[in-house]
Amino acid sequence: MGKRTLTRVFPQTSGWWVAMLLLLVPSSARSQDAAEGEAGVWESVRCEEAAEVQAYLERYPHGAHVAEARACLERQLGLDWAARRLVQQGLTALEHAPGPVDGLFGPATRGAISRWQQAQGFAVTGYVTQEQAEALIARGREGEAASGESASREEVRPLEILTGGSPRLLAIVARLGAGRSL
Repeated sequence: MGKRTLTRVFPQTSGWWVAMLLLLVPSSARSQDAAEGEAGVWESVRCEEAAEVQAYLERYPHGAHVAEARACLERQLGLDWAARRLVQQGLTALEHAPGPVDGLFGPATRGAISRWQQAQGFAVTGYVTQEQAEALIARGREGEAASGESASREEVRPLEILTGGSPRLLAIVARLGAGRSL
């Protein structure tokens, strides 16, 4: 309802402020309900269920938990450390500098993924889909073959077992391996 409609409905009111108050209160209540609704929906989403995560993203494309939802979808791809390094090598080969090729998708890699997605005409999310990961891994393998470097699964297995594949623990191990302090 607009201001005119409210003043027609409530002609006995002496000021327009009553109409404005009636307009503002319901909208703020609706905003709070919407935020609580989104939070409730996100709490019910199981990260391992792609359909649930995708439904959240479709319903709340700019929601408070979009980055978490995209991370859930990316985790479902099952990219191990070697595959993540290949994605980074592919980004490097395509001149989208991801920072160090360490198998960790930090802010520099997320930025590189976003720049690559924009250049390719994809939705810019900073998180790779299955098709995008496959394309970047293929490009990374081409660069790997040209340079003679390898990120084989056998090299990485003990490190993955030690850290449980946790990106945070892998980052700590990488920092320590480079002789830097925590």
